[in-house]
Amino acid sequence: MAETPHAPRAPKEIFTLSKHRIEGLSDGLFAIVMTLLVLDLKVPEMEGRVGAHELLRAIGSNWRVFFSFWVTFCLAALFWLIQQRIFVVMRIVDRASLFFSLASMLFVSLLPFAAAMLGRYSYNATAMVFYFGDQFGIAFFIALLWYRTVHTNNLAEMERADQSRMSVRVYSLAAAGLAAALAGIFKAEYAAFGFVAVVGAGRLYQKKFLHL
Repeated sequence: MAETPHAPRAPKEIFTLSKHRIEGLSDGLFAIVMTLLVLDLKVPEMEGRVGAHELLRAIGSNWRVFFSFWVTFCLAALFWLIQQRIFVVMRIVDRASLFFSLASMLFVSLLPFAAAMLGRYSYNATAMVFYFGDQFGIAFFIALLWYRTVHTNNLAEMERADQSRMSVRVYSLAAAGLAAALAGIFKAEYAAFGFVAVVGAGRLYQKKFLHL
């Protein structure tokens, strides 16, 4: 009896997405999140006619909230810049690249909440761990996005020095977020120190050993 020939296997679906679509989503999300950060800044409620020094003192009493706003805005701008830089040199957006991009944006959307916790409870270890854990989540998935882009030949032409510089920045930010979150478990003050120390070490390595 003649064997029935097997039906040809359907070709595997090739998934690609226009870079402009994911770039637009990233731009919109970061714009909204960075705007929402300001909503945690409140005008002091004071009775009667208020003098200049009294108002200044009332505003100064909320310095933690202002500091949290400033730091979070700067970090968000840095993450946006790095992510957009990766999109520029990426050839195509495949499934894995899309997943890593969206995963990082998930943690980006938590920034206003994390910044509010830091502004109110900067002395609290739980607040510091949550804040820097969120920063680590953003940096970690951006690092995975960069790693995959480089190691799957999905990288457009890029100078070797620029590639090394980008790698140091991306991986040091992820390491700094992790170090800060772990340090914050033991004491709140250690978290910020851990973050700054690791970022500084990355910059030192970049200049001293890579000569960039």
